Amino acid sequence: MLLTLDHRLGSGRLRSAAWLDDQTVLVATQAALWRWDPATGAVTPFAQLGAELLSVNRAAGLAAIAVDCPQRELVAVSLADGREVCRLPGHGGAIIQCLALSPDGRLLASGGSDRMLRIREIATGAELLTLEHAGGFLASDGSPNAAAWSPQGERIATADNEKCLSLWDAATGALVFQTRLPYCASALAFAPDGQQIAAVLKFGGGSISDKLCFLALVDAQTGELLHQPETSGPTYYSEDMHAVAYSPDGRFCAIGSENRLPRRLENPAVQIFDTATWQPVKQLPDAPEHSTFRRCVIISGLEYTPDGARLLAVSTSEVNLGQGQIEFALEVWDARDWTLAARLGDFVSQVNDVALLPGGDLLAATDEGLRRYTAARTYTTILPGNIYRVAAAPDGSQVVVGYRSFKGEAALLDLQTGAVSEPLPGLTQALINSVAFLSESRRYVVCHDNYWLRQVGRKGAIKKLPPGESNQVEHLRAAVSKDGKVAFVSWNGTFTVLWGDKFEHSTGWLAHPADRTRATAADFAPPEWAVTPLSAADWARFSTWQTYSDDCRRLNAAAFSPDGAMLALASGFHQRKTNPQDKRGRIYLYRLADQHTRELVTPAEKRWFEAIAWSPDGALIAAGTRNGVICLFDAARAAFLGEIAAHGAEVTTLCFAPDGRLISASDDGSMGVWRG
Repeated sequence: MLLTLDHRLGSGRLRSAAWLDDQTVLVATQAALWRWDPATGAVTPFAQLGAELLSVNRAAGLAAIAVDCPQRELVAVSLADGREVCRLPGHGGAIIQCLALSPDGRLLASGGSDRMLRIREIATGAELLTLEHAGGFLASDGSPNAAAWSPQGERIATADNEKCLSLWDAATGALVFQTRLPYCASALAFAPDGQQIAAVLKFGGGSISDKLCFLALVDAQTGELLHQPETSGPTYYSEDMHAVAYSPDGRFCAIGSENRLPRRLENPAVQIFDTATWQPVKQLPDAPEHSTFRRCVIISGLEYTPDGARLLAVSTSEVNLGQGQIEFALEVWDARDWTLAARLGDFVSQVNDVALLPGGDLLAATDEGLRRYTAARTYTTILPGNIYRVAAAPDGSQVVVGYRSFKGEAALLDLQTGAVSEPLPGLTQALINSVAFLSESRRYVVCHDNYWLRQVGRKGAIKKLPPGESNQVEHLRAAVSKDGKVAFVSWNGTFTVLWGDKFEHSTGWLAHPADRTRATAADFAPPEWAVTPLSAADWARFSTWQTYSDDCRRLNAAAFSPDGAMLALASGFHQRKTNPQDKRGRIYLYRLADQHTRELVTPAEKRWFEAIAWSPDGALIAAGTRNGVICLFDAARAAFLGEIAAHGAEVTTLCFAPDGRLISASDDGSMGVWRG
């Protein structure tokens, strides 16, 4: 039986939001859709669909989302109960860059990196129009990145990355006009009376001569460039614009912008303009409590409530001077006195790793710090920073963490005292890919292209990868067994197992079927395996790294069976493109006693695995893919059981709890807890 989702920890990476009514907000993250009540602060699940883009039509009772995982598609959802209404194909695998529901809710328009605007009928799924945009030097040049329907739905406007604004007849697909803009437009909005189109512009970086051209107004009948608001004071942005929204009565227009270093605290995040004069009437600052730390603030979405009383703003911020830490927030502003009415900031960009503590608490390595979750699903941040890897000692006393830094930063955290060690010496000047504690809780592993076996309380490493072998590996990941073995896997298709007090080692490889011993079904027949463990001399025959110049599978992760007798290896894509590729997912079962290997294969393609875990009873192997799918295998029969569309982005790690629950973490910013 496949696993089912028990609950999700973390809301996920914020993508978009829209008003459901005057009181509540539909929040779209890469992990799921949520319902937020700004008055109470309550966030409740709405639909288990991770979203990249969102369009809401309240009158029709529909929401449309673009999903990336496990494939790029369009999904229509009922606003009444979150039920999936229909699922439509995307753009043949191309990136979906914009989407918009028609005013009557019958049609869905989507623009992709294939340079097409596709208009589909939601009821039938039929593609009514395919409107091709003129291309350029690159295949994606001319791709529509913004779309907006006219108030009556008879026309649709698009903006592409070639600085063109196009207006199309929605019934015939005829091009009404095309207007050249000063810069590329990142968002479009029709005025409520349908007479004008507002396009906010992005400069795309670099030096520009006219920094004050941030908004273009276009006559919706003729395509004439009517007006570009002139700015002359220090209170205006000269950065890229990303969002635009008219108030329902058309009197005001809100514009959201971007602010990069050097930080200008006097500049607003949102500007409100009077549409009669196009002079600013209000400037909304970024949340002051975050101003000291922010490096870049982007307002990526704006929307008024249907009654015009409140303005919703979606913001993304990069913090801590470019260390990759991302913060998201939803802000609700009272449009009568422009006070901040509510703010939701509990979003995570990425969950990079997880570790279970003996008492059942869960540690999550996120870009907002190391979080400790309790059984009540509440968390505290016990270590700040962008934490990339985490491993807990089996006795729960210590934690080793690796930071998302290319300086090789790692540290030990004492869970009893909260003390953090100084950065561990002697590590690589590169990103640490994996950390792991051994079963006796005294020794731990930190690895990148090399590996270091260290001991708590000692400055030096106990064991390192031999220098002659260090230039033959890449992207090491580590796994440990309960009986004291340590395994490392590499992108070049090799793996190493360390064991014993002196940590001798044996190396194997997974490159060509002809070059490795194949196990038969009888070899894996339960309950007993008639094999003889190899002697030390036999182990020595495998003591050097094996590499190949031809095609091979990357190995991305490993997990030992509960008894330590077998190693499950998660494979990714092929190293080279010279040979035909079989894109089905593969797990390799490697029996340490006699080096027999068996493949577990998925029926579906594009199942490249990034994470793997073995259930406590040894019956189940779970493997997570880079497109958010968890595949399940019967370990005894080496059989594929099925798969779960678990996340809206790559599954970064998997682990089983002692009670059999599976915990998955993802780049979508959430963790899933799954039960059988």
